This record gives sequence, structure tokens and C-alpha cells, in this order.
Amino acid sequence: MEGVTLTGIRNAIEAYETGDLKTRLARYHGENTENVFRRWADRWLSPDFLEWNIEAYLPKINCPLLAIQGEDDEYGTVAQLQGIAAGVSGPVEAKLLPGCGHVPHVQARRVVLNEMIRFINSLLHKL
Repeated sequence: MEGVTLTGIRNAIEAYETGDLKTRLARYHGENTENVFRRWADRWLSPDFLEWNIEAYLPKINCPLLAIQGEDDEYGTVAQLQGIAAGVSGPVEAKLLPGCGHVPHVQARRVVLNEMIRFINSLLHKL
């Protein structure tokens, strides 16, 4: 859990309560929007969750992994991407996308698709 993560969650709560985030999320979550958002935000800000960490589980990941993160991710730093890449036991590629935030598959769709195609093709050539 990084400080940027907590700041990002708090900013999202502010945007939800005072901006149009609730309306934008309602397109995906409908009548469950309030419940989904509050459970998400409350979990991340829970004192019990501050020590949450997946690093102990990473070595169990031994399948090929393409990890992609936006350079401007409002919920995490490059340290998260590097930690994943260093922690898994299988083949891994880590890609940091410039000019991209928390949702690379939306914000840099073409780049992400091209990286996926390249990564999958590289695996096929190893068969």
C-alpha cells in the first residue's frame, strides 16, 4: 500500500461525492453503483487493509505474464510494476506506458493490444 494509492482513493471519493464520477460509474454498475463504490473505497481505506500485500503470493505465478501499468497511474507507482516483475517465477515482461493512467486498456487501447499481440506471438515462437 503506497501513499499515492491512498491519495488516489481519497481523490476518487471526492470526485464521486462532488463531481460526475457517480454518474459515469452508474453506466457500468446501475443501481448497485453506491454499494460497489462504497465497498471499494471503504475496503482500501480500512485500517486493517493498510498492511495488505500480495508479494508473498507472487512466486507462485509461473505462467507467462505481461504486466502493464500507466506511468501516470493515480493509484500506484512504478515500484508496484517492478515488484510484480521481480517477484513472479515465470517469464515476465513489464511495460510502463507514458501518458497513461490507471486504465491502460482504455486510455491506450491500441498500444495495449499491440503489446498483447507481440507478447503472445513471442510465446508462440518458443513452442
